[in-house]
Amino acid sequence: MHPEGVIHRLADIPADEPALSALGLPAETLRLRRAWPHADGGLALEYTGAGTIVTGIWFRGGDAERLARGRAGAVPVEVSGEAIVLQAPGTDRRLPALSEAMAEAGATLVGHRAERRAVVAVPGAYVKVVRPGRVARMATAHRAAASGVRDVAVPRVIAADDKAGTVVLEAIPGVSLHDLLALSPDPAQHLRAAGSALVRFHAAPLPPAPHHGPLEEAVVLEGWIERLRAYDATLFAEVCDAALPVLTALTALAPVPAVTLHRDLHDKQILLRSDGVGLIDLDTSAPGDPAIDIANLVVHMRLRYWQAHSTIDPTAAREAILEGYGAPPELRRRLDLYERATALRLACVYAFRPDLGHALAELLTKSATRARPSR
Repeated sequence: MHPEGVIHRLADIPADEPALSALGLPAETLRLRRAWPHADGGLALEYTGAGTIVTGIWFRGGDAERLARGRAGAVPVEVSGEAIVLQAPGTDRRLPALSEAMAEAGATLVGHRAERRAVVAVPGAYVKVVRPGRVARMATAHRAAASGVRDVAVPRVIAADDKAGTVVLEAIPGVSLHDLLALSPDPAQHLRAAGSALVRFHAAPLPPAPHHGPLEEAVVLEGWIERLRAYDATLFAEVCDAALPVLTALTALAPVPAVTLHRDLHDKQILLRSDGVGLIDLDTSAPGDPAIDIANLVVHMRLRYWQAHSTIDPTAAREAILEGYGAPPELRRRLDLYERATALRLACVYAFRPDLGHALAELLTKSATRARPSR
């Protein structure tokens, strides 16, 4: 099954859909923003519209009425012959603390991946909601960064409740690099500042988390490729062909001294401030190879250029980041391989996105194939 076909059919919930009224929403079209492979073999869907975020779940050949049973606040919907279940905004059977977070004065739902995680903005802070019992590592990563990083702003943990599944993080002021890419006449200066901040972040004391090096990066890539198997046989085969030499090279790559990695570094996680740079979303911070963070940021710059969000040439963006970081030749040599791995992982992620997602997935796959081999 081709994910683009499924996602295209699920792309819009029309304004006259009766389920919207059942969910207490105004008659306004919901548009699919993101989709992810669901643990049970379907897709987790995130719609925007009606002034909020509405999540849904699709299962291949699913019976919407049956799927809605046992899900509080869930309503069955059939869209273009596909059965899905929509959840009332701010509700989730596996995230019981979400409704409580949404009840706070001034609360706004920022993001919600059904049955996995949600982010709620409240005055002066963000509440991250995950499944109960999964808070410890997230809170530990943020606390370690807040206590050990110099000259780079990171969110302070205000409260953490493992039983409820919530972490409350201080809101850091600043403008995201993502926004500046579209606004600034000289994005290279901001990329150099990001690179300079990253090298300082990498110098922080190592967080108490499992090491993440080339072998672990290979495991992450293999996992995303496997998620693609059931949805797009053609792209799956192309990614597999491109990934084989990358995975082989990753398993043979010699280890290097570990630094403090962000592990999910991209332009939306970097804030430019009047007094410097801030980094957010440190949930997966770990000791590891610094080239992993740089590769993730570099490939996202390539992606933003293809999305017509940024005007800076990807090669110039890469050099600006490396210049700011002061990257030595040995790191640059490893970077080629990690860029290829990152491009392939993002190809799998974007295969499940609406609009130009599938076209971007193909571009990312081809770019990984054309990239210079690791030396």
